[in-house]
Amino acid sequence: MKKLELSEISFIENDEKHYVIYGDGFVGRVLRKMMEFLNINVDCFLCSDGYKKEEYMCGLKMYELSEYLNNKDNIRKNNQHILLAVQQEAEKVLEELSKYPDILVNKIKVEDNITVYRFTYKEYFLSYGEKDFSDRYLNLNGIKFINPFLAEEDYNYSFFSEVNDIILPAVYDDLTCASEGPYEIPNVSVDENDVVFDLGSNIGLFSAVISNRCKKIYAFEPGEGAYKYISKLTEIYPNIEVYKYAVGGYTGKTSFFEDAKFLNLSKIGENDCLDEDSNKNMIDITTIDDFVEKNNVERVDYIKADIEGAERDMLRGAMKTIKKFTPKISICEYHLKDDPEVLESLILEANPNYIVEHKYMKIYAYVPK
Repeated sequence: MKKLELSEISFIENDEKHYVIYGDGFVGRVLRKMMEFLNINVDCFLCSDGYKKEEYMCGLKMYELSEYLNNKDNIRKNNQHILLAVQQEAEKVLEELSKYPDILVNKIKVEDNITVYRFTYKEYFLSYGEKDFSDRYLNLNGIKFINPFLAEEDYNYSFFSEVNDIILPAVYDDLTCASEGPYEIPNVSVDENDVVFDLGSNIGLFSAVISNRCKKIYAFEPGEGAYKYISKLTEIYPNIEVYKYAVGGYTGKTSFFEDAKFLNLSKIGENDCLDEDSNKNMIDITTIDDFVEKNNVERVDYIKADIEGAERDMLRGAMKTIKKFTPKISICEYHLKDDPEVLESLILEANPNYIVEHKYMKIYAYVPK
């Protein structure tokens, strides 16, 4: 019988309790997948009032908190456990739920996340026939990554937080747990002989996924921790060139805040959301236009970017390149409130022939050939 021990709760295969997951983010989705592998039923998802974006998630009904608590049938269930899979405003939620003594609330702590991730994704990969988790590199359907089951904790957090949006869609054609969305969709995908710019490459998952089916990848990652990991990938993917630069709207130096634990949250500019232990450094920053010119890059076919709010500055520094080469573009559009409007406007300013699609939490753009 499978069993998973966390700090506040044990999950045992075929548990007959009534479980509800509070939180529709990444941790909530992984909990749902974990419990599927343990054959444990989950009744539904909950979110705070005013935050419901869709009626169903991962195949389960989504309720706002007040909507759920006003249903007496929910409150009367025996052995009811609400799994609190949120970090922000968790205390406020706990206070509200404490008014209902028949509901047991278990908060999934941050330190438990890695345990949940490792269990869930090992079971997931096993379900697709993957068997060897002992090598330095994890081979998933012919694509190799630094093995998260053997790596350090900082790599683990980045790998598992990106796996649903980058690895599962590309390797297993599985979008069921995607939250931010994949970088490739029809008309905006990496083709043979493409030259790709991977901006904010982090630990290199996207570069690894596409390396075997494109000509060359210019990967940009200024963070020390993430740069260390993606540099190792060049040992097995020689068409990846890694540059320790941030990419923005000018060439020179900029401040950079690097989170020692959550490498994928490091960012240039002001430290408004990172852990208090994040380190501030001055790093090199360049524009795509300057880089293309100085390095005699003959063409750019695809631009991918997740650079924590600097996407608009990157586009402003890539106008010549976009006008000249009309690359396919796949970038995040959720870091700043007006990203959807501003990013689309900049792309169309560079070339009004672009077709722009807003899907998931990304903006996709291409010029029909």
